[in-house]
Order: sequence, then structure tokens, then C-alpha cells
Amino acid sequence: MHELTELMTVEEVALFLRISRDRMYQLVRCGAIRSFRVGRLIRVRREDVVAFMEESATKSVG
Repeated sequence: MHELTELMTVEEVALFLRISRDRMYQLVRCGAIRSFRVGRLIRVRREDVVAFMEESATKSVG
């Protein structure tokens, strides 16, 4: 059986990352953070937020 993945809204991710909602929408639009649509709603998987943070940390260190 598949485990259910926790889904977050754009607003929830923006709060979590402590960035503006507008900046979060920019990151979604350019594909920096993977997301998908459910009708008109945008959702982000928690693991994709973690992946984004890990990639960002790697880029800023190296």
C-alpha cells in the first residue's frame, strides 16, 4: 500500500521557508520547487520542499 504524502499549500510553504507568498509563486512558476495542480489549487509535497532546501544548501556551499 502507498503511504500518503503530506501536501502543503503555497502559503504554508512560504510561511515554512519564511519567504513572501509572491516569491513562493515565483519559485513554483520557474520550477525551482516541484508542484502540481488540483483544479485551480497548487499543492506542494513536503518531500519536494525538503529537496529544494537540500539543493539550495548544496548550491550555496559549493
